[in-house]
Amino acid sequence: MKKRGFTLAEILITLGIIAVASAILAPAIMNMRPDRYKFKVLECYKVISEATEAMLNNPEIYYRKPIDSSTPTNAFLTNGTLNPNTQYGCNGLRCNEKPTLSQFNDNKYSGVCKYPNLIADFLKLENITYCNNSSPSCIATGHRADNTDWTISFVSPQAGGRWRIDVDLDLSANSSNCTYQNTGNNKCLSPDTFSFTINFNGDISGLDQLTRVYLSNMANTDKSADFEEAAEQ
Repeated sequence: MKKRGFTLAEILITLGIIAVASAILAPAIMNMRPDRYKFKVLECYKVISEATEAMLNNPEIYYRKPIDSSTPTNAFLTNGTLNPNTQYGCNGLRCNEKPTLSQFNDNKYSGVCKYPNLIADFLKLENITYCNNSSPSCIATGHRADNTDWTISFVSPQAGGRWRIDVDLDLSANSSNCTYQNTGNNKCLSPDTFSFTINFNGDISGLDQLTRVYLSNMANTDKSADFEEAAEQ
């Protein structure tokens, strides 16, 4: 029996059906894929958390617990021993005296610049511009080996004080260089910069809507759902 092949018309019809199906399914498939930055944002959160916890848990850098009323004024515990050269009664990231740890026993690791400069070192940033206590900007900047740019600054002193970290995940010339914003004149629906805030207890949260959504829905893999929730905030 002679085998019958496909005719040109049949091949064209099949290709047309495939093309139509792809056009219909592609947007849905793309929306089900996680945003290309989400995993990077979660990794940034992880390294910030680990570095901040390491600093807070080192009594030669920060002392996390308040000292009771029986402790002498201007006394501070270092490795369980009272140290008269450190400030009294500070708690968590409020302890802005320079560390007793020799590696960080420098004035640039004191005052409002203590956390920005320490976190820049703990994150192993390159080309660091350290925060200067004499400057009102109180900003430290640097580049990380994973090709991200970091800016750490002290903000909201009227509210008790906290720090802000902005991470630029796309350093290409055509990147948007903005955080998520779905309203106003500075609308940005394709962000490449994500912002975190750190309070005096070392708690880390998202500052912009999309970063907050990413951190609250870490296991979610639906990109459209993340953006829809960010738009509702």
